[in-house]
Amino acid sequence: MAGEIDPVEFYDNTVLTRCGEERIITWHNTVLKDDPGKNYATLSSGEDITERRRAEERIEHLNSVLKAIMNVDQLIRVEKDRNRLLQKACNALIDARNYDAAWIGLLKDGETVTTLKGSCLMDDVARFCKHVKAGDFPPCIKNALAQKDSLIVQDKTTNNEDCVFKDSCAGTKTVLISVEHANRLFGLLAISVAAGVTVSEEEKELLTEVAGNIAFALHNMGLGEERKRANELLAESEKQLRETEAYLNNVIASSADAIVVVDMDGIVREWNKGAEDYMGYTADEVVGRQNKRFYTESGEADRIMETVLREGTLKNH
Repeated sequence: MAGEIDPVEFYDNTVLTRCGEERIITWHNTVLKDDPGKNYATLSSGEDITERRRAEERIEHLNSVLKAIMNVDQLIRVEKDRNRLLQKACNALIDARNYDAAWIGLLKDGETVTTLKGSCLMDDVARFCKHVKAGDFPPCIKNALAQKDSLIVQDKTTNNEDCVFKDSCAGTKTVLISVEHANRLFGLLAISVAAGVTVSEEEKELLTEVAGNIAFALHNMGLGEERKRANELLAESEKQLRETEAYLNNVIASSADAIVVVDMDGIVREWNKGAEDYMGYTADEVVGRQNKRFYTESGEADRIMETVLREGTLKNH
């Protein structure tokens, strides 16, 4: 070809093939000029980059989900408040992946929502929360709880006349993932995406991992709360024991009757003022010593202890 060639320019665009398929072509374009320098033609060289572009978009897509997982994992390590963890986890999913909505609902007995946290673009968030907490679930949640599957994708591209949120959710897909650990269902994670967005198998696996990590964190929080309650009960029991012991010591010390406590080895452990008055011995003289000196019959103290060990009671002594 005679003449000069202008510098090559690159341009990507989508073309429609004869069979109706859309393909992405990157064009290498230049202008051809004749000897006087007049433009007389264009030269275009095209390369089909459809698969490469799709692979790049897929990698970018999965990276965004991985980022969400890492953000949630970081939250689990540092956030110990249940409500804040759930709210921040939803926020992390929205920020990293640009989902339309992310909700986490905790369930009691697999059917009653006790906690509901989320981030979304819905206009009637308050109404949604009110219905769900009252047990008036949208059909998608009812189906997820009934089917017992760990992950369900509900297509809402057509309005569901039975759903009170059909106008807000029309034209979307909802991904519902069980938040469960060790065969215990803590609740559901709901993700809303645009109808044209494909939820790949890899993304489903990653979302299931996110839900599992959240469930594991909730499990550990529950164990921590149980340990805290057990420690509180133990502390309360010890307090009551100390108070009872102090009360009994006060009763023994202040009683006008003779009160004597003897262990199973015949050693005097308590000797109150009444015993001092009746017997003439002070507590310092008696406590820590054998009680046999107070019996006129030899072996009586031993027979009493044998009876207590054998029958568990003491009568007629």
